[in-house]
Amino acid sequence: MNQVEHPAHYTAYPVEVIDMIRVILGPEGFTAYCLGNEIKYRMRQGLKGDPQEDYAKAMQYKKFREQQ
Repeated sequence: MNQVEHPAHYTAYPVEVIDMIRVILGPEGFTAYCLGNEIKYRMRQGLKGDPQEDYAKAMQYKKFREQQ
C-alpha cells in the first residue's frame, strides 16, 4: 500500500478512514478538513520527518479537496 495515498493504518477497516470522514463531515466540512491538512503539511515540510513525504501528503489533501 502507498503510504501517502492509502496508508495501511487507515485502510485496516472495511471503509477507508478518509471516506468515513468525507461522509461524516459532508462536502463543506470535508473541503475545510482537507484544506487544513494541506496547510499543515506544507507548513511542517522540512521541519518534521521526510520533507518529500510531507509535500506528497499536502498534494494528496489538495487532490481530495479538488475532487469535491
